[in-house]
Amino acid sequence: MSTGRAVVTYSGYSRKQPPPMDPPPQARVRTYWRGCVQLWQAHQPDANGRCAACGRQGACPTLTAVDALLADALGKATD
Repeated sequence: MSTGRAVVTYSGYSRKQPPPMDPPPQARVRTYWRGCVQLWQAHQPDANGRCAACGRQGACPTLTAVDALLADALGKATD
């Protein structure tokens, strides 16, 4: 059963509009972008609202952390 709730992100990316594998031109930090995108994709919630990689309900700590890193790379505040 789907929870129907969207995952709140710092980066602004979503399952419908995921981050690109290559860093966008506006990315201030490019060195860890691809690794973050791979983790971001792997830790998305499944149809039951559980992390597809670690099984935690909702947004797992890994997803939250890598999303914050993507936001930081883009110069977005995470406060």
